[in-house]
Amino acid sequence: MAEPEAKHGKAWRRPPNGRQRGELKDGKNRRRLTASAHHMCGSKEEFSKDIQSPVDSCALHIDVLQFMWAGSAVTPVAVSQIPGLNTLGISLARIDFVPGGQNPPHTHPRGSEILTVIQGTLLVGFVTSNQLLNNTLITKQLRAGDVSVFPQGLIHFQLNNGRTPAVAIAALSSQNPGTITIANAVFGAKPPILDVILARAFMLDRATVDRLQQAFGGAAPVAVDGGYPGYPGRN
Repeated sequence: MAEPEAKHGKAWRRPPNGRQRGELKDGKNRRRLTASAHHMCGSKEEFSKDIQSPVDSCALHIDVLQFMWAGSAVTPVAVSQIPGLNTLGISLARIDFVPGGQNPPHTHPRGSEILTVIQGTLLVGFVTSNQLLNNTLITKQLRAGDVSVFPQGLIHFQLNNGRTPAVAIAALSSQNPGTITIANAVFGAKPPILDVILARAFMLDRATVDRLQQAFGGAAPVAVDGGYPGYPGRN
């Protein structure tokens, strides 16, 4: 499979320091994401200078934590925002990306998705099921006007591998499609999944799993009398 294209036909690659453009590792990127959020909300007054917490007054209802972490902002238009969509089987979402921003691997358990790129370029992909094509990754480089489809329930993602901001509109076949972000669900579950289970599933050591659970807001369960709260005794 050919490498994804970027601006001027050059393949996009992770920078030498291993950091994606748009990752919040320094003040410069933090200021860039803050400016982007201000732009999307319309004014600085509508988006707090302290972008660690959501601001209800922003008409877009930006998921600030995802914006800070992944460099993208998802604005849903589903039954939660428009009750009149109930039973109609349709919903929309606008997704804004900074350069290097991504919509992390996730699924929609109750709907298929058609994504249209409005501005910029996106590398998109999904993974087939275990049984059908043995977890085959399907990817496509999209430009403004291009469309991609993500079947219901399959893990998929989008990455802005261009040098300018990108915007996409997602149409879904349910008024309440739901979203399960894989990393958050696995490592941020509450109560947490036993680290021994995740260590075996991901072929990691338990210390690494514990660090990931802490990073995603969870904490490894503490053993009590040879077992774990909410779990049967461990061998």
